Amino acid sequence: MNLPIRNAIKPRWIIPFLCFSGWLCLVTGSIQAQTDIPEAAPLSRDEQWRQDVQLLRQELPKRHLNLFFHLKKDEFEKRLAELDIQIPKLNDHEITVELMRAVAAVHDSHTSLNFPPRRVYPLGASWFQDGLFVAAIAPEYKQHLGARVVKIGNTSLEQAYEKICTVFASETPGWARVKSQLILNSPEILHGLRLLPDAETGTFTLEDKTGKQTVVNLPSIPVEKLKWEYLLDPAQPTTPLYLRKSDQNYWFEYLPESKTFFIKYNRCRETPELPFATFNQQVWDFIASHPVEKLVFDLRHNSGGNSAIMQPFFEALQKHGNLNRKGHLFVIIGGRTFSSGSMNAFQFREWTKAILVGQPTGMGTNHYGETKDFKLPHSALNVTYSTRFFKQTKEDITFIQPEILVQPTSTEVFSGHDPVLEAILKYGTR
Repeated sequence: MNLPIRNAIKPRWIIPFLCFSGWLCLVTGSIQAQTDIPEAAPLSRDEQWRQDVQLLRQELPKRHLNLFFHLKKDEFEKRLAELDIQIPKLNDHEITVELMRAVAAVHDSHTSLNFPPRRVYPLGASWFQDGLFVAAIAPEYKQHLGARVVKIGNTSLEQAYEKICTVFASETPGWARVKSQLILNSPEILHGLRLLPDAETGTFTLEDKTGKQTVVNLPSIPVEKLKWEYLLDPAQPTTPLYLRKSDQNYWFEYLPESKTFFIKYNRCRETPELPFATFNQQVWDFIASHPVEKLVFDLRHNSGGNSAIMQPFFEALQKHGNLNRKGHLFVIIGGRTFSSGSMNAFQFREWTKAILVGQPTGMGTNHYGETKDFKLPHSALNVTYSTRFFKQTKEDITFIQPEILVQPTSTEVFSGHDPVLEAILKYGTR
């Protein structure tokens, strides 16, 4: 991160004040005298960081609904005070990481410190039951698609994962996996964590199916120049159904062989050209004119938005007792089912006869959320914070557990299978 050197704020209000007062013609000499006032020296790099740290210390407790519900105020201030002392000894990336750690210690998954990614390593990896695997990479490295990530720099994946998980808050193992995937290709954070000696090159040790390990050096490239080669192309019919149309908030597909109606709900957000109320009507109109024995509602990639958008669906479902019964209504959940997505999963569990299938959700029943944000002026780091507390149960439930646990492996998914949907289609056939 290259911090901009900014001048101290100048008293630019003097001239407008004189103009509005009608005194300008009387004080030309005074204005000339202003030019003799020396400009304040520009802030040093350390002073800029210290101002940002101070602003974070002051503003985040004021803006967050209840910042110290988990972390004591003294501990939060101690962390920032220690960072202030260490600033001259740390590089910009290390300071950024320490700020992220201070905010992560609050233990609110909706409160975090981030920066817009400008450069990345062209590697995208996904967690499966058997490890972390390369699912996307720059075309010139496509021979490594499907390989398992073994090391980052000289650090084992297990140890690197522990370090990565310190820069964000996570209340569940599933959400920690999801967040860590997003950091894996960040030059600034991996360098700031001292997993890599610099941010220019990302060194990853990858292991292929035969067990052969290869050290791959990936350059840091601008985000706008990033191109991907996918192991599973969303546009291909051989790609599992749930991985298609990820750019759409919601869509459905009918599987005539099994008489199954599949709804993918990726985000709790309205689509302007297809409001959810209209989509909901299309769903039930289709079901009314086709034989449907199983209704599958897939929330496994839904990380939130507005949980109330789903209300028309729940209301219509209550009128369809043939589907709202055990063995005919299924909801798929996973570690990425978070925030409002997790709230909808809980509503399915409490309000309907649905069977939840997949993996535990990325969030529990009670949580802080409805975020706002502000920027630290010199570093331009963005701070998100919670403004509301959502309470669904009297006692906290850390995550929502599926009734049928299915943990896909890389081999299953990369070969075009969806073990979760397959378990649903097999349900009741024995």
